[in-house]
Amino acid sequence: MPEMAEVLGAHKGSFTFCEQTNAPPKHLSPDGSPIGFYLQIKDGKATAGAGIPEQCDVKLYLDYATNCPVSGYVYSGRSKEEMKEFAKTMRAVQKSVKQEVNKGRDKATAKLFGELMAAGGVGENALHDILARRTKSAQATLDETLPPMSKL
Repeated sequence: MPEMAEVLGAHKGSFTFCEQTNAPPKHLSPDGSPIGFYLQIKDGKATAGAGIPEQCDVKLYLDYATNCPVSGYVYSGRSKEEMKEFAKTMRAVQKSVKQEVNKGRDKATAKLFGELMAAGGVGENALHDILARRTKSAQATLDETLPPMSKL
């Protein structure tokens, strides 16, 4: 995204975020081992990929069945009422999330990462919404046995 490249500019520093998803379905992990992805900012460049890096600055541990119904939720264009309802669901999901934080992380780059994820809290170019749209399109092939958001 050109907007993100502009924000990253000549920034120096490093920050790695990772989500590890436990108990994935067999079609995603035939042996049942955790799956995940990472996002990294390093010296003005943002990268992402599949996998679970050994060293992360922030690592979230999620249960697949609990997280899947909310992982593709796009914030941009939602009404205040929709966001309020979604916030209730997210509070329930977040209770199950475990988090590891590297206390020695680069705080300036961690802050930049947060700004890119939120894009000021609005806009379809927020990194969160970009990832959510991709996740949502991939969910068309997921198991139909997942609980609906209202059951979380």
